[in-house]
Amino acid sequence: MNRREFERLRKLRELQRLGMAVAQDLHARARTERDPKKLAELAESFLVVGQDIRRAIALEAKLAREIEVAPSDPQPRLRPGRPAAPDPRLANDPPTPTRH
Repeated sequence: MNRREFERLRKLRELQRLGMAVAQDLHARARTERDPKKLAELAESFLVVGQDIRRAIALEAKLAREIEVAPSDPQPRLRPGRPAAPDPRLANDPPTPTRH
């Protein structure tokens, strides 16, 4: 897993943690609310936060699967601005074309 993938997963987990804290707060407030209008607002907010948490969990699982099946890059990547090393096979004269 590269640094960028690790950061994405870390942020998704943090988003899930914060979302769960909000959901728990909304749940606690809804349990003590007596005004039906406010209770409906809290319940609607709870549902929206719950959907967002489920999306974040699904996205985390998808990214984790993609990381597991991603082929490793056999060619090391060069840093931008650095010239590529010359191909040693081309150090001598170029090959002569042949007739078929």
